[in-house]
Amino acid sequence: MPSYFGVHQRDLVASINDTLELLETYPVGAVAHALIYGLRAVDPKTGKTKLGAIASALDDMSLLHAVKNSGVTDVFGQLGEILQFHAQQNTGGKGTALWQSLMSWNGLGGSMSLTYTDTVAECDSWLAASRAKLIPMTQESLDKIHSIAHATSSKQDAINNAIVMMSAFVSVNHAGGDVDGMKHLFMALDLHERHIVNKTFAAITQENLPPIHAPGPYALYGVVIDDMTSGKIGWSDESLRPLIERTEAALQPFYPTGEVQRFMVGRITPPEAAEQLEGFLIISTRRAGQAVANALPEFRVIDRDGITIPAQSTQAPKPGSRFSI
Repeated sequence: MPSYFGVHQRDLVASINDTLELLETYPVGAVAHALIYGLRAVDPKTGKTKLGAIASALDDMSLLHAVKNSGVTDVFGQLGEILQFHAQQNTGGKGTALWQSLMSWNGLGGSMSLTYTDTVAECDSWLAASRAKLIPMTQESLDKIHSIAHATSSKQDAINNAIVMMSAFVSVNHAGGDVDGMKHLFMALDLHERHIVNKTFAAITQENLPPIHAPGPYALYGVVIDDMTSGKIGWSDESLRPLIERTEAALQPFYPTGEVQRFMVGRITPPEAAEQLEGFLIISTRRAGQAVANALPEFRVIDRDGITIPAQSTQAPKPGSRFSI
C-alpha cells in the first residue's frame, strides 16, 4: 500500500476524513466551509474529488502528487489554530488524537501567508467566541483578563477596548446569551485589539493544560562511527567516502518523496548528552532511517534518544513502487 511520509494511505485518508468531519461538526463559518467544499467537489475533468484522488493513488509518487494537488495541507494549515484548539480541548473526545495524526504526516504543512485574510478573520472570531465559553464569570477571571491584556500590549486604548470586549463575551456567556452572536462586535475591533483578545483568552484557557505529544514525520537518526568519535579520523577524512556513498544510496529512494531533510557528517549527539558520539547525522522519516540501518548492519544506527535501530531484511521502497514499511 502506498505511503505518504511513511504514513499508510489508509491512515492518511482516515486522518483527512476525520479532520473534515470534526470541522463540519463544529463549523467555523462560510469561508472555512468553502475551503472544505473545495476539497469535496468533483473535478469535471477527472470525475473525482481531490480527496478521491488521494484514496485511489496507486503508488508513493502518485500519492505525493495527489496530496500536493489537492491543497489539503493548505486548507488544514489555514485552519491550524482551530484544529489546535480542538486538540487542546480534546473536542468530542478525539480532538487530540486527530491533531497527533495530522502531525504524523505534516498535515498542516501547507503554504502560509502573513496577510490578514478573510479566513484568518473568521477563525479569530470563532476562537474568541469558543474560548469565551470556557471562561467562568468570576473575579479571578476578570483579574486575569486585565493582567494578561496589559502584558500583551503597551497601547492603552487598544487594551481598554479589548478588555471591554472580553468582559462582554464572558458576561454574555455567563448569562446564557448568544456568544456566537457577538462575533460581529469582535470584528469591529481593529487588528491589534483582536490580537489582544485572542492572546489573552488563549493564555487563560490553556492554563494548566498538559502538553500534547505529537511528533512530526521527521526524526533524527545517527550512524555511529567509532573512529570519528575517538578522534582517529576527522569529519572530512577520505576513508569515509565509501560509507557516505552507501548511506546516500540507502536514502536515495526517499528524496523524491521528500522524506529526507538532512544528511551531514559530524556530531550526532547534543552537547549535554552523557555519551558524545560522532558519525553521520540524518533527519528523515522513520522508514528512511530504517533503510540506513538496513544498509549499514555493521554500524550502530541510533535515534535521538540513543536507542539502537536494528537492521531488518526489508526492501527499500522505490519511487513509484507500491512497497512501504
